[in-house]
Amino acid sequence: MSEQQRDTRGIKDISHKVIECPEFIPTPSTKSHWKNATGFHDSFLRRLASEVESSGFRCSAEFGVEHEFPQGMKVRGKADLVCENQDTVLLFEVKSFPLGRASLGDRNQLLFYAYIIMRQSLFPGKEIIPILAYSNDDADPGMLPVKSGVVNLPPGQYVVLNVMDGLTETVESNVRAYHILTSSKRKTFVMGKHCFKCDNQNCVIIRSRMMRHG
Repeated sequence: MSEQQRDTRGIKDISHKVIECPEFIPTPSTKSHWKNATGFHDSFLRRLASEVESSGFRCSAEFGVEHEFPQGMKVRGKADLVCENQDTVLLFEVKSFPLGRASLGDRNQLLFYAYIIMRQSLFPGKEIIPILAYSNDDADPGMLPVKSGVVNLPPGQYVVLNVMDGLTETVESNVRAYHILTSSKRKTFVMGKHCFKCDNQNCVIIRSRMMRHG
């Protein structure tokens, strides 16, 4: 494996690891839940693409991007859905759960994709609209106003990110935080929502409990 390949990081990993527990290993029940969630995710993604295309957009799922930051770290990832018409690009990050279970990592992940697309001018002259889409069949269908009219959205919950002015600072600060978290000789642990399910016996939290009760 080349040095360049070793230095490549996944965008999803960077976006969530800075705010999640870096020693998390899922339990078997958690893995089973995630497997079922993949089916919900793909089904919602297909419905979303179909509805947006009915509003005159062309959509591409799993839109691959990569970028190298000044720290020498190269990132790679796939945006769930990118839809474009003559003047607008809708950039979707799709989640298989309701908005109530959202995390800051969801936002960070979407901002990485928006940052790379704008930095590399992949859609010159078009407005980029980043949207978090959360699956929820109990919600009403959505409608999104854009320059050319209104875009239909299937039942779900949608968060349009209006942060394009501070996009560069937000993403690059996330990269710096990740670099510090993963390169420091002194371990820094950031608790996340999965830590109580950790199945890793070497986890610092589990070790501290064993020492306390031993």
